[in-house]
Amino acid sequence: MEKFKKKKGDYLKNIIKITILFLTLLIVIITIILFDKDISNQHISYAANSNTSDIQLMARAINGEARGETYEGQVAVRSSYIKQSKKFTVS
Repeated sequence: MEKFKKKKGDYLKNIIKITILFLTLLIVIITIILFDKDISNQHISYAANSNTSDIQLMARAINGEARGETYEGQVAVRSSYIKQSKKFTVS
């Protein structure tokens, strides 16, 4: 029974741990608020612009999707893109 009794020191240690975690979280939140730039002023770049051809867009998509794959894997990704694009092509 004695090993299940809680000591006052254990309770105090837990309170100190919780207080330290709370203060750390508070510091992180304040840091984010103070040093965060205005998100609305950040520039967003889009993949498509007037100078980008369809082939370049396809190459970027394949590179992003199958970057670590072998050549055969990249070809498989390309063929799946082609199949999907045929579904949406107007005849």
